Amino acid sequence: INHSDDFVFDILIALNNHEHKIPATIDFEFICSSCKHVHPMFEARCPNCQSILTFDVKHHLTKDLVERNQSLQ
Repeated sequence: INHSDDFVFDILIALNNHEHKIPATIDFEFICSSCKHVHPMFEARCPNCQSILTFDVKHHLTKDLVERNQSLQ
């Protein structure tokens, strides 16, 4: 894949295809549309205001802190 419909994903694709393999990943956060509470994982009910199915997902590019090619030796 060389292109997506999302700018952030396009940047991630470009970084992964770069010859120096720049470490980047996408982080997700869930924001309640009722109370604007930010939560790191999806839940059906907002833990802050108890609204049901009100989370909107947002994503952003971040530096990848995980070394993916580590040897187990």
